[in-house]
Order: sequence, then structure tokens, then C-alpha cells
Amino acid sequence: MKRNIFFLSLVLTLFISSCEDYLDVKSESRFDSDFIFQSESEADKAVLGAYELLRSSSGIHSNHLFYDQICVQSDIEVGPEPPAFGGRYTPMNCYNATPQLSDIPISSWNGMYTTINRCNILIEAFESNDAFINANKNEPSGLTHLYGEAVAIRATMYYELTRCWGDVIYSLTPITSKADYEGLSLTDRNEIQEDQINLLIEIEPMMYRLNSSGNRTAERMTREYVQGLIARMALLRGGFALRPPSYSGDGEVIQTHPEWGKMVRRSDYKNYYTIANTYLKKLVNEGNARLVTTDPRTPSEKYSNPFQYHFQYSMSNQISPEMIWEVSELAGTSTERPYAFGRPSDGGSTAYPPKAYGQIRFFPTYYYGMFHNKDLRRDITVAVTALGG
Repeated sequence: MKRNIFFLSLVLTLFISSCEDYLDVKSESRFDSDFIFQSESEADKAVLGAYELLRSSSGIHSNHLFYDQICVQSDIEVGPEPPAFGGRYTPMNCYNATPQLSDIPISSWNGMYTTINRCNILIEAFESNDAFINANKNEPSGLTHLYGEAVAIRATMYYELTRCWGDVIYSLTPITSKADYEGLSLTDRNEIQEDQINLLIEIEPMMYRLNSSGNRTAERMTREYVQGLIARMALLRGGFALRPPSYSGDGEVIQTHPEWGKMVRRSDYKNYYTIANTYLKKLVNEGNARLVTTDPRTPSEKYSNPFQYHFQYSMSNQISPEMIWEVSELAGTSTERPYAFGRPSDGGSTAYPPKAYGQIRFFPTYYYGMFHNKDLRRDITVAVTALGG
């Protein structure tokens, strides 16, 4: 009993003596730059936290936004489900979700902005750190590459937001209180895309190439990924976009509807096609990724399909030479991930290898009308193939 009383007294003494320190703790929504950059490994851990938010919360590469919205593609490729079954694969659900899917756009939207805010916090910490300030910005180093990853993750979020929702809220500074976001409003998608393209062009030379210094594999964003993202965002900026019926800005209008709006392409679109062409050429001609053009498996009469061989790398838990960046996922045993993605097998309903159930339903017009009979891609992407064992 005496020891217990002594212990309690000691705790109270420590608490009282350090009360001011506890009350002075900094907000967890900001990173202490000196602490993070006391070593490159600490900075790396902080950036990995942003990757994990992207993987688990954004919904752009797994369930939610990707699975229920982005996979739609066009009305000749995928058939939407009737509302009684959830109404998935209908793009308008981003704005007007059925009751069964009401959380899907909301959770992805919130997840992407959570990821953006984490990146803004990281970027602010980098930009206030002396070691990063003094680093050469014309060539890659450990710190500049990590900074580039944070910028690229944020740009990926804004690419998906403007692709799915158009004009959205735009912020490049950390939000730590209500006052930080009260004045924010919708920003024109073109302004967001242009700004993000410029920021990506700025950090591109600061990043290591794929499979180069520091073992930068496709599990992390590299210079090749940034080059590809610049090109994709430039094509998005240069293409047609749905604008409100009241839109009166610059651009070529090809279709109008009094309620749904106008399909508009800005008059400077060629500038962005040029940017896309420039960075895609850099990716192909200067990068370390390469196309899989041969199938080394035997017997050749059974395989001989390099397109399928590229995807077989993933099924074998390997990184394909074509892979520029992949979202790292563990082989699941009791989650939706292996159930809904990948080729089916004779495993359990949530076992690994995946036991997919053909949720994405292709139309016959896509199978018979969009491929040549000898196109090796057709049966791999459309027909049902399975894993044995």
C-alpha cells in the first residue's frame, strides 16, 4: 500500500511540475521541421504516412471511388447496376448517390482532402527546413526527392478531384483550424490543373529515376511517375470539360443542354497537348521503365502473350518492368480487396489469390466491336480467365 501511495504521489508531482509543458504541446496537425529533418529516415517516415492515407482513404485505386465510379469508362464498356442492387457504375453518383451508395463519394472526397492536408503540412515543413532550403534543386537528393513525393501525392489527389468533380476547393496551405478554411470556395478546375502542372514541372528534376539511387522502385513515386502525371494532367486540362449552363468563358463549345451544361475546350488546348507530348517523350526516351514485349514462358504455344505476362508479374507478387508506380497492398485474406479485384480462382470468397466475381460487367459490343480478333489484349481484359490452385 505504501508503495502505491508513493507512486501516486510521484505521478502527481511529475504532472504538476510539467503541467506547463503539456499545455504547450504543439498541434498534431503540424510537423516540427527540426524534428522531422533530424535525419532523412524520419522525413521518409512522415512521407510514408501520406502514402498510407492515399492507399487507405482516397478510394482512387481500390474500393469506393474507383470501384463504384471511375471504372465506368463509357456506356459501351460497362453496364451500370439497377438502383435496387446499389446503382453502382453511374458517374452521376458523385453528386447524387443512391441511398445504398451515399457514403462512397463522401468518404473518397474526405479522404482525398485529408491526404492533401497531410501533404500541405509536409511541404510546409520541408520548405522551412535549412537543409532543404540549401539543397541543389537542379538534381535529386534524398530530401528533394522526398519533397517531390509529397508534391506528387498532392497533385494526384487534385488530378482525381478535378477529373471527377470539376471545380473544387483548392488549398496549398495546412488547415489546422476552422479559420483556415472558412474563406475557401470553389476554384476553377483549369486554374487548379495549371498550377499543379507548374509545381510538378518544378519538382521533376529533383526526383530520382525509377530503379536508380536509393532503390526507388515502383512502390514509390519517382521522376517517371511525375513525368506521366504531368502529361495526364495536361491532357485533362487540354480536353473537353462539362461546364455549367451559365459558363461564358473562352473556349470551343461542342454540345449544350439547358440544364446539364456545356462541353467546352479552352482555346489554348494545344499548349497543354504540347506539354503532354514533351513529358511523355521524356518518360519513354529517358526513363527506366520498359515495355514487356516478349513472353519467355514455355511452352510458347500455351502462353506467348506479353500483354498477359505483364499482369502475371502482379499475380506472382512481383513488380513488372512496365510498372511506373503501384499502390502497395498486402495479400488479403478477409477483405474486399482480393474479392473484387484480379482474376478469379478456386479459393474462398475472400481468399488470396483473388476470387473475383466479374463485378465489372462488359457489354458484348465492347468485346466484339473494340478489338481485332487477333488482338492479344482482348481476352485478357474482357474474357474471364482464372487462376488454378
